[in-house]
Amino acid sequence: MSKAKVMVVEDESIVAIDISQRLEALGYQVTATVSTGEKAVEMAEKTRPDIILMDIVLKGDMDGIEAAEEITKRMKVPIIYITAYSDEETLKRAKITGSFGYIIKPFEDRELHSVIEVALHKHQLERRLAENDELFRAIISSIRDILFTADSDESLTMISPGPLAEYGLDADEVQGKKVSEVFGDGIHSEMIERALRGETVSYEWVWKPKGKFHFETTLSPLRDFEGNINGVVGVHRDVTEKELARRALERETAINKSLAEISKKLLPPLHSRRYLRA
Repeated sequence: MSKAKVMVVEDESIVAIDISQRLEALGYQVTATVSTGEKAVEMAEKTRPDIILMDIVLKGDMDGIEAAEEITKRMKVPIIYITAYSDEETLKRAKITGSFGYIIKPFEDRELHSVIEVALHKHQLERRLAENDELFRAIISSIRDILFTADSDESLTMISPGPLAEYGLDADEVQGKKVSEVFGDGIHSEMIERALRGETVSYEWVWKPKGKFHFETTLSPLRDFEGNINGVVGVHRDVTEKELARRALERETAINKSLAEISKKLLPPLHSRRYLRA
């Protein structure tokens, strides 16, 4: 397993050397040791560390918190603050930057190791969540069905944006509105109530946003981590072409049936034709 790369930002040279030696003894790779906020921004981009130990109080125009803000704008890297101060105002400023923790001087090797490992693990989880979120958004945008969730008040909490544009709607505009208000059919409320009671239901309905569209919808209960139902998840599938094809087939079948009945009445039976020829 490769060593995690750590950059140290500390303006006291003796302290910086001590931290670097302790990090290497713990099995980490120190990519750079810098003493100013400006240099921290430069070296973060150049060395691409896995994590940064950032002293809050630095000499120069840019302190550690300002340097962390600038680094975060340019790259996604977890930052742990090192500080000799634990006052509320300093910690409040540090929290706003989205830091992955802080450690107060003086600290033991065990503390240093723990805070780094926790920060690296948290960063990895956040990255996976972000990747999954992007994948989910890509999937939602690519499907033609209208996927949505609604809360127990039947208000839309999420809806796939892609398909809505085909019907003249915008996802941002319908967010928070009632399902029946957006899709204009009273059957939705009845079916959502059933789903909120734990049923999975399917039904057909007609929507007329700018034309006449036939839909099939499936609703299922949406549960929280404790298993409680707190909403519904649904899929609206446009089956207009399927419905039109079905109706066309029905018409064709009816026409063929009528023609067969007319033919039966107009043409004499086979034994009658034999009698006439005789």
